[in-house]
Amino acid sequence: MSAPLIRTQKYSALSESERESLFSRAGLDLESVRKQTIDPLAKNFRAGALNALRNAATNFEGFVPESWIIHGEELAAAGRRFAEAEPAVFAAFQAAYRNIEEFHRKQVQSPFSAQIAGNELGMKFVPFDRVALYVPGGKARYPSTVLMGVIPARIAGVADITVLTPPDPQLKRVPDVVLAMAHLAGATRVLQAGGAQAILAAAHGLPQLSFAAVDFIYGPGNIYVSAAKIHAAGENLCGID
Repeated sequence: MSAPLIRTQKYSALSESERESLFSRAGLDLESVRKQTIDPLAKNFRAGALNALRNAATNFEGFVPESWIIHGEELAAAGRRFAEAEPAVFAAFQAAYRNIEEFHRKQVQSPFSAQIAGNELGMKFVPFDRVALYVPGGKARYPSTVLMGVIPARIAGVADITVLTPPDPQLKRVPDVVLAMAHLAGATRVLQAGGAQAILAAAHGLPQLSFAAVDFIYGPGNIYVSAAKIHAAGENLCGID
């Protein structure tokens, strides 16, 4: 009999040290991460975003990808490669795409206006011009996060959607499955960068790569991603989730 996928424990059966370990957040010190990592990195980005991104990738990832940005036909080609290599999996993602899209289309709100006490009052929903979705990566792959993040932005009317995700350390690039989902969902481009440096690159923009600073950054990430988001919002560079 195979081992269970999830090991369960009863809280009452845990020792005092095990309970303390369970609820400890000592390792999640945003302030120390900000001082030791984010502040120096942010200073480098203010001096020159592209150089800062290149240096951070070298220091944290150990390499610089062959190209920073993947878009257009390159995304489409990755989609074709993945569909041919994994047709059943690609079909499952297509079904997920349709379900996610159907759900989020029902969330779209309509503007309205009304004359009340001699005044015209109402509400108008205006999408961001440019957004960036952070998708964790590296040793793991999260193609479903791409679908769940890009699709609602596109439905909301965002014209420019960038996926921020680190390249696979073995492949030295973002895997085809992630690129395929970016293409399927309707992303504009993929920036092959992860961690705090990806967040700061999106917040500052990379003019040399025709990548303008975004209005809003969202998506899951580790403590360094979270700290970089907080910094970007605190400096009024962009909004965050």
